[in-house]
This record gives sequence, C-alpha cells and structure tokens, in this order.
Amino acid sequence: GEASPSAPLHGWWYNVTQSVDDYQSKYGVPAQKLILGVPYYGYKWSVGSTTPGGDGVQPGNNPSADTYAGALSDFSCALNLAQFWDSTFMEPYATWWSPASGDPCGGNHNSARELYYDNAESLGAKYDLVNAEGLRGIGIWALGYDSGSGDLWNEIAQKFSVTHAPSATV
Repeated sequence: GEASPSAPLHGWWYNVTQSVDDYQSKYGVPAQKLILGVPYYGYKWSVGSTTPGGDGVQPGNNPSADTYAGALSDFSCALNLAQFWDSTFMEPYATWWSPASGDPCGGNHNSARELYYDNAESLGAKYDLVNAEGLRGIGIWALGYDSGSGDLWNEIAQKFSVTHAPSATV
C-alpha cells in the first residue's frame, strides 16, 4: 500500500543488512556460503503527489515491476521528472506526472507516479556489504533486465575482482 523500495539496505523493519545478519547469527549460515540476491528492477506506483513524503514513501496503488532498462526508458519520456536519493534506504527513487491521455510514456494513469529502483550506486552499497561481511558473492535478478546498460556491470567490476569462483565446500 505504500510506494517504497524493494530491497532497502537500511531502514524499515526488515532490510538487506538485517537479512544478512539474520542468516549468519540466527540460522548459523557461514558468510562464505551466502550469496546476496540483488535486483535489476524496481516498483512503480500511482501516488497522490509528485512531492514525496518522508523518506519518499507515500501511499500508492497499482504497483508494477519495472526493469532497470524500463526505468531508464521511463526517465527519457516522463513529464516533470524529479529524481531523488533516499539516504535511509540507500536507494534512488523518482517521481513524474502521467496524464490521463497523451502520456509520452504511454501509461495514461492520470496520476503522479513514483518509482523505487536500484542503480549502480545503490547496488554498489550492497556490494560493499557483500565484501565487508565476506559473503560468497551476488546473484542478479534478473540478468538482461539492464538491456546492456554498462553502468551496472562496471559497478561489479569495480567492487569484485575474482578471476574464477572457488569450489564450494559443504
């Protein structure tokens, strides 16, 4: 019921950092056996205003998933686009207006739209957590959602330097 991040690094009652901690401390999973799943997507909602509430979060309806490539496409056609960084969640979000008809993005929602998504900066913060905790690595949902956009791959190259993955021991 609220426009909000899909994978906040911090904040809220549950987040990526808490999840990693829980797997290690509550369930006893060794760090070298954990792979952090990261999203190459976000969610967008119809909301009451293009002026975000506290931490950007505001009541929303009709959520829909948007790939990273889809988010970039939205940004290229959105009316009154405003982009923000949420320092609590460590994730970007954007707002824009979708008119009832003639929407350049084709949505015709007759409402403000709000999109939380992950970009290179937010994913880089998650990769820093992987390295700080000594986790096994990352898994991406889903490969191809970036449609060849190099910035996400460049972030991986900057944060990780493994020539091949070592064999797992069970």
